[in-house]
Amino acid sequence: MAVLKDNYISPGSAEARQKEINDFKRILSNYFPDQKAFSGKRILNIGCGPVTEEPALNEYFSPSKLVSIDNCEYRKEDAIKNNRKSFVFGDLRELEKILSEKDRFDIIIGRNVPLSPGGTGTYPGDFMRSCTDYKPVTENDMWLGIFRKIKGFCEEKSTMFLTFLRTDEFLRAEKILEKINYSIIKKEENSHLCFSDGIGVAHGTKDHFIILAQ
Repeated sequence: MAVLKDNYISPGSAEARQKEINDFKRILSNYFPDQKAFSGKRILNIGCGPVTEEPALNEYFSPSKLVSIDNCEYRKEDAIKNNRKSFVFGDLRELEKILSEKDRFDIIIGRNVPLSPGGTGTYPGDFMRSCTDYKPVTENDMWLGIFRKIKGFCEEKSTMFLTFLRTDEFLRAEKILEKINYSIIKKEENSHLCFSDGIGVAHGTKDHFIILAQ
């Protein structure tokens, strides 16, 4: 992806992080237009990486509780460096070891969830790949198991908001949500792409596809 010199933003810089935060807030306002209805809710943010979106979630939802989970060591370092207080280091496959039995969440956020069998890649051309790597969802699928565990920590009428880089991930997510009995309210290519702060792809975009479910 070409970048004009005049518009250059250094990857990983404070300016890059702020642009991503602002772009993500715009996405939230598009999919959660009734801001007051979701204010003060409890949010679980899965596969959060360095939690670049934490300020956007706090500012938009004013959550009573925000827990952001990732199991990547260097993302943990970034989260600590940037004072992301919601970050919890842990593996989603062992969610019961991270959360309390009594924990329940109203909103589940998952940005650019890496559901593709080969990972999400690290260059822009890979992100919009078609479904050549599509892998059917089976009962032994790791991500199906993860989402079943997540559902166990959700309130009955919880809302799930997931974004994806690739079409194969987008299609797999739809099948996973069907299997755990979530009703899909909206599924589409996102018309308000989010600038990437340089984590994953420099000078690229994130949140290409959206699923909103309940």
